[in-house]
Amino acid sequence: MASSNGKEPKGFAGLVLLASDIGEEQPGPADATPHNSGRSDRRGTDTRDEEGRTPLHRAVWSNQVEPVRALLDAGADPSARDKDGWTPLHGAAVSSKTPAVVQVLLDAGADPSARDKDGWTPLHAAAGWSETPAVVQALLDAGADLNARDNDGETPLHTAAGSSKIPAVVQVLLDAGADLNARDNGGETPLHMAAAEGSETPAVVQVLLDAGADLNARDDEKGRTPLHKAAWNSQVEPIRALLDAGADLNARDKDGWTPLHAAAGWSETPA
Repeated sequence: MASSNGKEPKGFAGLVLLASDIGEEQPGPADATPHNSGRSDRRGTDTRDEEGRTPLHRAVWSNQVEPVRALLDAGADPSARDKDGWTPLHGAAVSSKTPAVVQVLLDAGADPSARDKDGWTPLHAAAGWSETPAVVQALLDAGADLNARDNDGETPLHTAAGSSKIPAVVQVLLDAGADLNARDNGGETPLHMAAAEGSETPAVVQVLLDAGADLNARDDEKGRTPLHKAAWNSQVEPIRALLDAGADLNARDKDGWTPLHAAAGWSETPA
């Protein structure tokens, strides 16, 4: 979005100024009718870039309420989707350091259960990438589907278990009643995902264990347990946590491998 001199304004002040200008009525024949009195003009606020993003998509990454509210007041569509199906609420769910921007979008009518092309809802986005549990809670309070499935069958808890480095984000989902042992399309539970990514999320593994996650759940493809996953990826802290919790060290997958085989990194399937 460019200013009249062809240069893109820098900073939030420029964005607010442009949003205010866009919201002003332009003179024309239609303005003579009472029906157009006070109506904001959406044509400028919803201009798309090459990725299909509107100024509102960009503004939510500011972590500032003012430019977001200015665009919404000027008529920006809170449900606009980019080429990947992301709404501004998806972006705010990832980037917001406080729930303020998320709440402004929700108050403007943004759908907390909108899905992108991968089936991700804003709650999936927040669960995986937000560092702010209050953002997750704001989406839940707005009615976001706690156990929504993406195209891979993953719930927000799967996403949090595999991506989040913030145990408190996982705990918010659990406290809200997330399905602790939900299985994705491959039969993996959130604990499988946390165990596989344990170098980044050792505390998340422990949160799931403390909540009573199934230690010996097996995936569909290979019949592997979370301990197999942790061993395969040499995740020392999750291995220790799983063993301390009583995981079966001798469990065999469909190829006959135990977690010890996986840890040893054998290149051939044992007989």
